[in-house]
Amino acid sequence: MLLKRIAWRESPGQHESLAVTLRAVLSAGHAEIDYDDLCVALGTAFAAVSVDDGSAPGRWMTFGRDLFLVAAAGLYGLRLRDLHPPDVGLDMTAAEEFPQHYELSYLPLIEEALRHDQPVIAWQGWPGEARGDWGVITASGPAGLEGVAPGCGGRSLVMTGPAMQCYVAEELDPVEPEPWQIMRMAVRHADVFMNRAPLTASTSLRPNIRTGPAAFDAWQDWLRRETCVGTPQAPGWREHRQHAERVASARMSALYVLRSGPLTLGPQARPLLADAASACEAMIEALAESRDPDRAEALMADPRGRETLLEALTRAEAADRRLAMIVAELARMIEDSPGPADGR
Repeated sequence: MLLKRIAWRESPGQHESLAVTLRAVLSAGHAEIDYDDLCVALGTAFAAVSVDDGSAPGRWMTFGRDLFLVAAAGLYGLRLRDLHPPDVGLDMTAAEEFPQHYELSYLPLIEEALRHDQPVIAWQGWPGEARGDWGVITASGPAGLEGVAPGCGGRSLVMTGPAMQCYVAEELDPVEPEPWQIMRMAVRHADVFMNRAPLTASTSLRPNIRTGPAAFDAWQDWLRRETCVGTPQAPGWREHRQHAERVASARMSALYVLRSGPLTLGPQARPLLADAASACEAMIEALAESRDPDRAEALMADPRGRETLLEALTRAEAADRRLAMIVAELARMIEDSPGPADGR
């Protein structure tokens, strides 16, 4: 794989930086991949997230994205090797000693991969607004590791901190999966994100991360607190709007794929897929005012307006719970009737 072929390409509304990063690496091997397909294969199109670390919600949707990265990449013929398991990456966000450990243990592995013309997919460590996002490391220069990440405009960025999680792209033999394979993977991964709460409270260093409809509870709790007004540099309305935009954008990817292939899981799944699409639409509609900058700012400044936003979040959560139940039923259905690629 030639590192110089990796080019960053993002479009308005494409907020899932891991999907954009994965597409950039796949495209270097002349594999043109649809962004929405990647989001559903990763399962992130169905994952609402909350992070119980005292932070505002603007960056919550950057956590826990790589739970199924290796499997989704493999569907397209890309073999990845993680430098540590995903849960260790979450632990490191709270470990004060990690920067030194990164310099001694992980940096040499990254540089060795680059010498073998292997790009490295990395979470966090990027400059500016991309600091909490995913990007791809493509070079090691005099100033440090370099690569592309959200907002780079096609230019190479120098990393300003340690990456909390890294995956070496070892080999790419491009494969074009069938639509039904993407949909089956999407259902399985969505079921875990929405119904099995894979990233919940633990006694380790990691923050308490919730996925699925329960993530709306923390969002509502934050919105009820007076401290959610934020600061002049990061006002609460902007945090609220950014989180709403990322959640709604994820469901838009799910909606696009659900609409485009109603028969990919067989005729018996068609009513369920239509119901799932309807639930996505209901959630997106409920978040409309939260995503509008002018409306979000005005409503957050007024106690009655904040109640309006809370009522909208209640509707959005109800739609997501309905979607979770449909996904669970779809997951049971595909387990009972495996496809040709399952080998069962």
